Amino acid sequence: MAIDPENVTNFHRTTGELQEFALYSFCVAGKTSKVIAPRLEAFLQDGRDLGLHPPFEWIRALLRDDALHLALKSHGFGQYKRSIRCFRELCELEELWPIDEWTIDDLENIHGVGLKTARFFLIHSKPGQRYAALDTHILKFLSDLGHDVPSATPYHAPRYREIEDLFIAEADKRNVMIETLDLEVWKKYSRKEAA
Repeated sequence: MAIDPENVTNFHRTTGELQEFALYSFCVAGKTSKVIAPRLEAFLQDGRDLGLHPPFEWIRALLRDDALHLALKSHGFGQYKRSIRCFRELCELEELWPIDEWTIDDLENIHGVGLKTARFFLIHSKPGQRYAALDTHILKFLSDLGHDVPSATPYHAPRYREIEDLFIAEADKRNVMIETLDLEVWKKYSRKEAA
């Protein structure tokens, strides 16, 4: 079943579901979630149809056959070199230790996984994470509250962490979990954009 962009928080995913969510977290960065979710589902279904599941098993088979580029292209993912390297490194990381034990540092060391993507994966798959996935919606939310923040996600780690702390403080003020406020903000501000 495809990832539901409006309900991404799940702390009880199986290993296969965590693998799928890791791929989704990478693929959706900078793209439209409602477009990426069905594309990823179709890509993974190709593997399931061949009996290759969980997702990293399918990716490993494609890498062995030098067919990952073609498979990604057939589903319109784009950024193929970046995606292939990221997918390979995610599979390699999983060979070192289980996906449910991955840390922020593990994820940030994967090619193509930035501060926001690593945090998005963790806050929506592991309970109690004190991070924020600073997308344009969160930045607009913080700006609307009067905080001095940029309109685009900062890539300089110290500045990112300053703004991350602002969002965490806003969640704490409201006595809500970070992942809950993240989704509430995303839903509210993405609907405003669509209107």
